[in-house]
Amino acid sequence: MASSLSTHELGIPQFPKNVQSKVEESSNNIQMKELLQENCEYHQETTCNESSSWDPNKYMSLYKAARKGDWLFAKKLFQDDPNAVTAKITKLSEMAIHVSATAGRSEFVVELIKIMPLEALEFKEAKNGETLLHLAAISGIVEAVKAIVKVNPHLTQRCNNSGWVPLLSAASRVSTSSKERQRKMVEYLYSVTRDENPSPFKGYLGATLLCTLIKAGFYEIASSLIEQYPDLAIETDKDGVCALEVLAETPTAFRSGVSLTPIESYIYDYLPIELPSTCPKRHYVIKGDAEDPSEILGNQYSKGVIAKALNMTSITQVLLAKILPAYYKILKTKQALALVKSILARISQMPNSDISDFFEKSDIISKFARSGISEFIVECLETFPFETNKQEIQKIAVEQRHGNIFQLIHEMNVDEKLLSFQDESGNTILHWAAKLAPLSRLKTFGSEVFQMQQEMRWFMAVENLVFNIDKSRRNNDGKTAYELFTKEHKDLMQKAEESAKKTAESSMLVASLVATVAFSAAITVPGGNISDSDKKNNGTPIFLLEKTFLVFVVADAVAFFSSITSAMMFITVLTSRHTETQFLKSLPQKIILNLLTLCISIFTMMITFAAALVIILGRQFTGAPVIISLLALVTVTFFGSLVFPSLLQMVFQIYAPKFPVAVLQLIQP
Repeated sequence: MASSLSTHELGIPQFPKNVQSKVEESSNNIQMKELLQENCEYHQETTCNESSSWDPNKYMSLYKAARKGDWLFAKKLFQDDPNAVTAKITKLSEMAIHVSATAGRSEFVVELIKIMPLEALEFKEAKNGETLLHLAAISGIVEAVKAIVKVNPHLTQRCNNSGWVPLLSAASRVSTSSKERQRKMVEYLYSVTRDENPSPFKGYLGATLLCTLIKAGFYEIASSLIEQYPDLAIETDKDGVCALEVLAETPTAFRSGVSLTPIESYIYDYLPIELPSTCPKRHYVIKGDAEDPSEILGNQYSKGVIAKALNMTSITQVLLAKILPAYYKILKTKQALALVKSILARISQMPNSDISDFFEKSDIISKFARSGISEFIVECLETFPFETNKQEIQKIAVEQRHGNIFQLIHEMNVDEKLLSFQDESGNTILHWAAKLAPLSRLKTFGSEVFQMQQEMRWFMAVENLVFNIDKSRRNNDGKTAYELFTKEHKDLMQKAEESAKKTAESSMLVASLVATVAFSAAITVPGGNISDSDKKNNGTPIFLLEKTFLVFVVADAVAFFSSITSAMMFITVLTSRHTETQFLKSLPQKIILNLLTLCISIFTMMITFAAALVIILGRQFTGAPVIISLLALVTVTFFGSLVFPSLLQMVFQIYAPKFPVAVLQLIQP
């Protein structure tokens, strides 16, 4: 049998020795041996390129077994019908092994490979022209892919109808839930895919692979690809998109695009995160190693990215993952920045004329500026100080309200002529600040009142930087920056006034209700008053000497006066007309004080109610004070957790440090 399997001249596939020996040693079922021998005579008439007739009912049982991964049942079907191993069982002319690979049934695929002819593994399904390795790679079944490559290493180079090798297909099928599984798949295929013509690592296919890796978030693999194929740094895919353009569309991959807690910020700023080359070089599968290429991979990822980066033990790595999961998010931003640096390093080796052409044609700096990715701007200003269009960066930073980039430009002591620069429309930097911010930026500041406040703060910040002679300049439409601001923000101004009045109306209703309840509680004290006319203390509350009664009185007084104060202040909001400058501080300040006094009145009203219940029930039910206090505490805590974060954010926005520089970073959402 072995001799017949080694004769490629007869058109019979050759099995690797390790696979053949496994089958021969399996003496559990003699019929499976015979089945293997029959399928070894998979001749030219039934090769993969020919579409056989398809009967939807004939192989329905086999189809269901392949979908479910029921190998024992399928094995019996193969014994009864050996032709079923290579039969086309779907409308797309797929075999059972392709169906199971699509369904992600790794064990089924591994077992079926042992009795599949090699030529059958070369088969491409009808829809997308994908081989078995494509389907298994997309499903993320790594063990099955390793088994396929071990039997037929040439499948790593087979392309589908789009010209994609399995590596590219695997990288393109990454979701949040499958990211780690597909990462292992991409790492393995990256190690065994060869650089053969047509090379999947060069030209537009290489650029497509690089862009796909970046979209998937595999920045360390992308960096390794750039290291081995530097030309991919500026190569574009068939749509004309390069790697930097993809990165520009992913602001969350960088520190400036993510929101970090104080602990996360400390890790980012102070904890050294080394970024060694954790992605191994690709190892070409040479002919002598075709049976077991996995033995020569030496994939360092099996040890973990973080363990390699920090040179830690596995136990420490697990603890770090449990205690500080933010580390991985920070590592991602570091890897993305390292990728940017490697790409820019390659671009810096080009002639100056080519560098200028690249930045001009791709408009990449403007794209990063619009996304607010300050890290890229820093690298460009340091690496290409003369090729970087600072005027355009400044304009975009102001128009898009990216305070981090605007602050960066001025902290680097850039030429002050930037502040007097006028574009082709005659607009100065103050005109750009006068334009309405993008809706996506405005929404980050909550209600229209605080949106208008942030717009005024931006305008005032830029105004403080601009020379006095430039503040009254008119653009080509004959408008000063102040006139343009009024025009651009007319609708937002109207909405902000309406929002403030609606807030005042609803809050005043609540304040009036609290005041009514607090007043009623004051004149109808719990337990009543002493009604003995012969005594000096006639009309005095019965529980006057109780400590709980003092809590009741103080809380009720605070609730009443704070609610009355809140209601009166909301009346001033309803009856006043507001100018643009009032939105900078006056109106938001009133709203915050009103809401704060209203919250205080609600809190103290609940304390008043709890104290009243304790006074009435405390003597008869000894456990009542504890239960009532706990209920009041839960209510106050729940309400406070909902209200106080918003109030603190409002206070922070209003009473933040003043412009021009220090507060720019506070503008960020």
